Amino acid sequence: MKNIKNIPNHHLLKFNHAGVLKLKDGSSSNHGVIELTDNELIYYTGKGIREIFKPYPTEEAKEKSIKLHRLKDSENGISELIKTEHIAVLKLSDILSIES
Repeated sequence: MKNIKNIPNHHLLKFNHAGVLKLKDGSSSNHGVIELTDNELIYYTGKGIREIFKPYPTEEAKEKSIKLHRLKDSENGISELIKTEHIAVLKLSDILSIES
């Protein structure tokens, strides 16, 4: 994680923190930190945050949230949630700054 210190507000990249990433390509992305490795950030995308952690969910949304939580914790679950764009993996070198 030696390169993380080059990212402004890098201290915000901690488990369960949600915020906005500014990327070097000029785009931005909502994120919810799952895991930080030496070179990558594994995070819930905006879609993942909205569908997994929806406040005041309907019964249908609550069931979907539970299903997605269980999938994440299963074998190959993170890979499956990457395919559905609920989770993403980003190289730390692609992050310009952490906005919040």
